[in-house]
Amino acid sequence: MGEERPIGFEDKSEPAGEVNRFGPGSGAAARRLLKAGSAALIVVVLTGCATGMTGRGDLVVSGTAVALPAEGTIRPADLKDFEGMVSGAGTPVVVNVWASWCAPCRAEAPLLARAAKRYRGKVAFLGVLSRDNPGAGLKFMRTYGMAYPSVLDVTSEISPFLRVNGLPTTLVFDRHGVLVTRVFGGVSEQRLAASIDESLRSP
Repeated sequence: MGEERPIGFEDKSEPAGEVNRFGPGSGAAARRLLKAGSAALIVVVLTGCATGMTGRGDLVVSGTAVALPAEGTIRPADLKDFEGMVSGAGTPVVVNVWASWCAPCRAEAPLLARAAKRYRGKVAFLGVLSRDNPGAGLKFMRTYGMAYPSVLDVTSEISPFLRVNGLPTTLVFDRHGVLVTRVFGGVSEQRLAASIDESLRSP
């Protein structure tokens, strides 16, 4: 989950002068109930952030066409550049938001590299390097054979625009820039192939 931290609540004493409306001896019970509720909320939030998937059409990318960076490179980009790359590609685009320090990113990198080769000429692949430096990113790309390009989110606008809440996150857009699938957490080979095939069927 990167930098996200659960926020706990713990109150060990009754505030001075406050009336206990729950009856004698109920303060401890009330606090236990509050703690349990807070813990349950944290579990729900963390579970939702760790993995999951959203569907078609909740995001559309548009803008003046911008050429994709050269293969195997990392180019600084702002949100306007990124939108132009995705909407101007002329093909479906797989966008993967990643970082070199992210363990799940390392786990899924080989399958993304294989998919980029398999769909070469039909689907563009574009990484978004988040909260990392280009040197570490390039070393990561060479290690895992990632020939497709990435952009460095220099203004920290791209990830919020894509509604990324953790790394990695993979998004598949059709050739019109309409979101087909957003996958939070590591993507499986089957899910990626199904999403790409759906994007290729878009009219």
